[in-house]
Amino acid sequence: MSSRLSSRNGSGSRNQRHLPPASTPHTNQPALTDRSTSSYSSSFTSSSSWQPPDTDIIQLPSANDFPGRIRTFQQLEDFLCTVPTSCCEAPLHSLHQAIKRTMGEDTFFGLLLPQIINLGRKCNQLFTSPLYIIRPVPSTPTSTSSNQTSTSNGSLYSNWSNMVGKYNVAAPGTQTVRLSAKQCLALMCVSFLCLFPGRMTSNCTCDTDPTLPSINLDELYYPNVPHQTSKLCMILEYFQRQFYRLEKRASSLSNELVFARMAVTEVNWEKSSKPLLPVTVHPLHRTLDEGLDTLRVDFANAIIGGGALSYGCVQEEIMFALHPELIVTRLFFSGLQQNESLLMIGAERFSKPISYGYNLQYGGRFHDPAKKHNNILQSYFVAIDAVDYRYKSKNFQYTQNMVARDLCKAYSAFACTECGPVPRDVSTGNWGCGAFGGDPELKSIMQWLAASQSGRCMHYYPWDHEWLHDHLATLSQELLQCKCTVGDVAQFLFDETSMINALWEGKNVFTQLWEHFCQPKQTKLVKNAPQPRPQSQKNLLPTTNTNRTQQQTSTSQSMPTSHPNAQPHDGDQDLFGGEYHVTNSWSTESEIQEDTFTHDDSWESSGPLQVMNCLSQPKGPTQRRPHTKRQVNAGSPLSRTH
Repeated sequence: MSSRLSSRNGSGSRNQRHLPPASTPHTNQPALTDRSTSSYSSSFTSSSSWQPPDTDIIQLPSANDFPGRIRTFQQLEDFLCTVPTSCCEAPLHSLHQAIKRTMGEDTFFGLLLPQIINLGRKCNQLFTSPLYIIRPVPSTPTSTSSNQTSTSNGSLYSNWSNMVGKYNVAAPGTQTVRLSAKQCLALMCVSFLCLFPGRMTSNCTCDTDPTLPSINLDELYYPNVPHQTSKLCMILEYFQRQFYRLEKRASSLSNELVFARMAVTEVNWEKSSKPLLPVTVHPLHRTLDEGLDTLRVDFANAIIGGGALSYGCVQEEIMFALHPELIVTRLFFSGLQQNESLLMIGAERFSKPISYGYNLQYGGRFHDPAKKHNNILQSYFVAIDAVDYRYKSKNFQYTQNMVARDLCKAYSAFACTECGPVPRDVSTGNWGCGAFGGDPELKSIMQWLAASQSGRCMHYYPWDHEWLHDHLATLSQELLQCKCTVGDVAQFLFDETSMINALWEGKNVFTQLWEHFCQPKQTKLVKNAPQPRPQSQKNLLPTTNTNRTQQQTSTSQSMPTSHPNAQPHDGDQDLFGGEYHVTNSWSTESEIQEDTFTHDDSWESSGPLQVMNCLSQPKGPTQRRPHTKRQVNAGSPLSRTH
């Protein structure tokens, strides 16, 4: 172990020898030629003349760093566990199992591995100018305010303290990378052999720069975990198919892939006059993979790909395993900022999945039906990251700053008009509503506003959220009949005080929207109103059985807030995964005591986390609630004085 560390950090580090040939100086649009197929180009478009620093040059291994002929798994394991750029630890269970399940050791060591080594050794020859890490480009903001601060790399961030209805932050511009399929294959060969210098893996990121994703596959190899073995099977399927095409000189290896870092500068949502566009709600348990002719949303981590090269096994990680060319984005792009998204065009799908999460299995070969136009496969993905509310109050997501953040995050993804023709429709679903604890109703409405603002119709896949499936289409039709604009609904969402107070009264987001926009113009209230979610879903605060009965009887008959067949019980599940224990003592809301919560960081199902359906309470200074162990801070969104 000490030899590996000294080789990595000492004066004779191998990293110093891994600069690619750079015979031409870096310009605003470097011409980086692939000698055999297509071309690599990187464009940095912004309002300033900023250029990436030389420290952001991506290092490639030299030909001497690649191994000779490897004939057995023991030899492969010895190489991967001793190369200085790898963190592999023997035995490499997952890799061994994946090889045996897909093609067998004879085929792998006799045919596939020699091809991987040979093409990886030639990787430097496919790029004649440096490759650069693409970070947010610093530029002058459209208007400077005291809430913007400069970071170490010159980028501007906002602390979200003064953003109501307007998103005003530094504009990185649009930065794109264009690669051929053969160049992607060569980079994946280097990744498979864990030879990218300076990118040692540390929990899905780079150990020397946590803003960069990991790119070597070492974290996939050594745990004996079935779902990681399944992801490796999908990657091996990609290698097998692409090398067969390379041998047959197939034209598909000249296909181009485009990756673009997108950002927005300023959107005044409350003054938008754009009309709301139609929403199509798809049946339950259908996936975004069916939206082949649409812009599909990647529910991403800020570090692009998340745990794709490690333990991750939900939507984004499975998407990257099915489309291994997306893994290459982890080499180029640092973490996304609050106003950014990542557009990915041209990635081909090679495998079929079975099940989801920890039950993920490799389902065999898949032939992508996407058509090709101008040498680019018509496959469109856009990555947007959500805010993690597991360790925050769930009401925090209804505040003005968080609504503004999510609106502009989605808009940066949907308004991608500078990278060629992109499908008019967008396919999305319960973004940030699984383990992160987002409200599916709020997220669906915000994505609808962003799609309408960018002139796109939204296709929504609710997965297993039956209540959302039943009422999103109805509500969207009602709002369209009322001729609501994006600005009308955005102004309603930004009124956080009214929103949170209504949540306390048991009115979810859909109910509030219906009452505000549709009820004054409708007469058939009961028929058209969104019905409440079942009482079995998680509530913000528990109530005793007696008080629960009183609340149900006092609720409006046209808009009930609890399911009529709900059965009372002694303890309600906490939103964080624990349980509230209701006692016979009573206290005012300000006297609720604090408790510590045990957070479950394990994977949750792909379906949305069922979130708050607050029961209505009688108002007034003498209001009393059951005594629980939850502290409500005076300045939090849960406070009645907020």
